Formats: sequence, C-alpha cells, structure tokens
Amino acid sequence: MYRAPVEGELGDVPGFAETVGVSERTLNRICLRVFGFPPKRLLRRQRFLRTLDRVRDRLDMPLSELLQDGYYEQAHFIREFRAFVGSTPSDDFHSPRDVLRRAAIARLRVVGATMQGVHRPG
Repeated sequence: MYRAPVEGELGDVPGFAETVGVSERTLNRICLRVFGFPPKRLLRRQRFLRTLDRVRDRLDMPLSELLQDGYYEQAHFIREFRAFVGSTPSDDFHSPRDVLRRAAIARLRVVGATMQGVHRPG
C-alpha cells in the first residue's frame, strides 16, 4: 500500500483505493492515521514533491516545460507551490538556503534521491 503514492501514477482517490485494494473510506482512515491528512492531500503532496524534485535544479529552463503529473498550467503549479511552501517558486528558488542545499546533496549521495515525501522501502 505504501508504495502506491511513490511508484504509481495515481490521479484520484478512487484509483488509489483500487490500487491498494481497500474501500475509499478505509483508505481515508488509513491515511488520516498514518499521514495525518486525507488521501487527496497525500496525492496532491506527492505530485507536488515529484514535480519540485524535477524542477529544483533546472532553473535555467522555463517552468512550463518541466511541469507534468497533472498540472494543467503553470498557474496551477504556482498555486500548489504557494499552498505547500508559502511563497512563489521564483521567491523560493532564489532565496539563500545553503544548508538545505548541502543536505539535499548529501542525501542524494547516500540515499540516491534528493527528496521524496513518502520513501520507497529499502
């Protein structure tokens, strides 16, 4: 069950519930207990983190070319970014954050990925 948000291309809660083999109600209870928020928020969060990981080190490319994972347009991603981070992508990407960048580089070297909200077991 825990691998589905990481590895799957889950677009909606009914598909998520079907993939993990539980009812939507059961999935809701599990997500609230394990993650602290409902499955829809988990799916939004995972989509955001996957996209953020993809765009983070490609600031020289237009954001619109990097968006995937169900973002309809750049404005959609910017709204989600503001909801999760509290600022616009432009403000965040140009802020000094050497400590976090070094931590991400170290994590990439050790774990093999810079960031993921729900990690693959292993």
